[in-house]
Amino acid sequence: MSDAATTVAELRELIRNFVVERDWRQFHAPKNLAMSLAIEAAELMEHFQWISTEKSREIAAEPGELAEVSDELPMSYAML
Repeated sequence: MSDAATTVAELRELIRNFVVERDWRQFHAPKNLAMSLAIEAAELMEHFQWISTEKSREIAAEPGELAEVSDELPMSYAML
């Protein structure tokens, strides 16, 4: 599977299977999903909170910092 050839439908199926295998559907109420999304977004934003816009654009060129930021990306993105 490559970024250039993967469809949204294929990604949705991968995520659906991931959820089913772990019996997570029981936790996927709108309240829980909204809270989890906000928490994950906050963890990602922490890496940018006290740096300039220019510095934020340079993170991709710094392997150590890029790895830390990448760790905060959603599981669905990390699976690709």
